[in-house]
Amino acid sequence: MGVNFPTPGIKLTARDARIRLPFFLGLAGIASTLGFAPMPPPKSGLGMTEALAPGDFPTETVTGLPRTVRLDLLPHRAGQASDADHHANTIDFAPEIIMEPGTFMTEGYDVRGDSSFDYDNATKALRSGAARHLHNPDFHRVLTGEPYPLPVQKGETDMITGAFMHLEFPGPNGPVALDLPGMKGHNWMVIVKNSEDDPRPDEDNSFDIMVTNYHGGSTTALRYPRGWGISENNVKQNLAAAHTVNGGGRGVTKVSVIAIDAKYGTMSRVHQTGRDAAFQDKVTNLV
Repeated sequence: MGVNFPTPGIKLTARDARIRLPFFLGLAGIASTLGFAPMPPPKSGLGMTEALAPGDFPTETVTGLPRTVRLDLLPHRAGQASDADHHANTIDFAPEIIMEPGTFMTEGYDVRGDSSFDYDNATKALRSGAARHLHNPDFHRVLTGEPYPLPVQKGETDMITGAFMHLEFPGPNGPVALDLPGMKGHNWMVIVKNSEDDPRPDEDNSFDIMVTNYHGGSTTALRYPRGWGISENNVKQNLAAAHTVNGGGRGVTKVSVIAIDAKYGTMSRVHQTGRDAAFQDKVTNLV
């Protein structure tokens, strides 16, 4: 299994890259730039890396991204010494996109009884714009029709979940394309961040992800608010939900997560076989 970073057309495999990055995905987190305390993580553990046999997961094809991107040159990432809000990434996966505190999606003001849900912080975050309501159709979309133009506003992040899909959007060196084939018992989760802001009046650096070759009515998208990144705990909970309640009502065994920053061309991918299972076959172009 590998990812093609065809600038200049070199095939990068997990063995070549010698990557190390565990990961998760889900449904509640905590706010980004507003200084709210991070939510407690869901009750799940990080596993050790395990090898995969060929064919265990579908093989993605990713074109149009740089072969390598220096993490230390990215302006907004977890772990920066100059970061007053102390954004942290504890899962060693896509620290330029996933962090705590981070923006998130939530059920709303009236959700109680979940020990991992911080009602007061969620309420504040919804009111301030650091969170969005999960049941708002503008921010939680069920995709139908082809092609489906999914907007990624400046500073925001979208998460697309489905069994198979083809995605195209602008990258730092031109068009980026992802071809994600299907496999029984498997779902894709694709996170695309738009780090770009509008530098001057009359300019708009928002873009659309053109979604084709997908299962209409079963492919969904979450549109996270703008901020440094999206909540790590929210991502973990979405991954747990994929294994237990989404993808057919009882979840799917296998989930692959891809995270991309469209401005800088970063890309990371990981597989997981079951909730709380070890994370496997990790690939990234971050150096």
